[in-house]
Amino acid sequence: MARVDISELDFEQMIAIGNRIYSHVTGAQVAALVVIGDRLGLFEALADHGPCTGAQLAGVTSLHERYVREWADALVATGYVEVSDGSEPRRYHLTKEGVFFFGDPESPGFSVGAYQLAYGVSRNVPRLMECFASGEGIGYADSGEEVTVGVERLWAPIHEFFLEGWLQNVPGLTEKLSAPGAAIADVGCGRGRSTATLARLFPKAEVVGIDADAASVEAARALAASRGLSNVAFRVQLADEITEQDRYDFVYLFHTLHDIPEPVPALTAMGRALKADGLLLCVESSASDDPMANRGTPAEMFASVSPLFNLPVAMAAAGDGSGTILTEANVRAWADKAGLGSYEVLAITFPPPSMLHRFHALRR
Repeated sequence: MARVDISELDFEQMIAIGNRIYSHVTGAQVAALVVIGDRLGLFEALADHGPCTGAQLAGVTSLHERYVREWADALVATGYVEVSDGSEPRRYHLTKEGVFFFGDPESPGFSVGAYQLAYGVSRNVPRLMECFASGEGIGYADSGEEVTVGVERLWAPIHEFFLEGWLQNVPGLTEKLSAPGAAIADVGCGRGRSTATLARLFPKAEVVGIDADAASVEAARALAASRGLSNVAFRVQLADEITEQDRYDFVYLFHTLHDIPEPVPALTAMGRALKADGLLLCVESSASDDPMANRGTPAEMFASVSPLFNLPVAMAAAGDGSGTILTEANVRAWADKAGLGSYEVLAITFPPPSMLHRFHALRR
């Protein structure tokens, strides 16, 4: 076992790494606290009833006051919950910004899904350690509902509030999709939030959501029915099973390509299903394949979830294990092999969440 002489350590580097350790350990613990606050209605109660004491917060949520107070104090320490003044007993509340991120599920900034995903993948650690030894994987359907619902809740606000703005950055696209008879495919639709948004934005189009996970497709159908959407359908299907009989003006893949075990056959099938002037928009993270470049940036989130979720999903299907981070070179090479002759990265920088993503536009 390697031993280090403490006298040989760089003090500034030691402090920097120590601070990151504190931050990351805290983050892991806070993920569980956020899930608890969400699941037990504590954030909603703070948004609706704050400022309130621990006893009052426990009262409106029918929870034990001692646990509620400890939870609230912990989130005051993280900066997510605020104390109204210096009086005793403490009175807790969410700022408007806190409500934006934690207290309003309909907010464009609602972030609880990210914590639910982090909590969900952590529950799979025992199985993941077996995968590290065997080279096998954990399929999407086997990842657990905390993961699949967490993914849905993570990206739902993005689609509800920002997808329309993204598509408006593509000249002529929204006009084409607004025409009667336009055909749209949402590949890797998951539980259907992105598909439902596309159906709402383009009511004259026929929208189909496609996913390999039967449970997610069932949830997507229920969502569409609850919203009264009549121009949308869903089917359980692999991306490489899409046929040339399917003809689409627009194929949308949102953080999906990296989960497809064999990207080239899938892109080939989707490319053949495009109409002559159709567009395949593949949205992936803007992270770099240089891990040093991702340090200290939002790309850390994509890099850290990859060995816990996205890589195991690909490995479960005996794929090439691309992982979460796909570069322009990755997608361009696969597109060329798939016969998609036109490739460009769209310069979409607004709305603000766009900076987290890279928009790969593929055409025949």
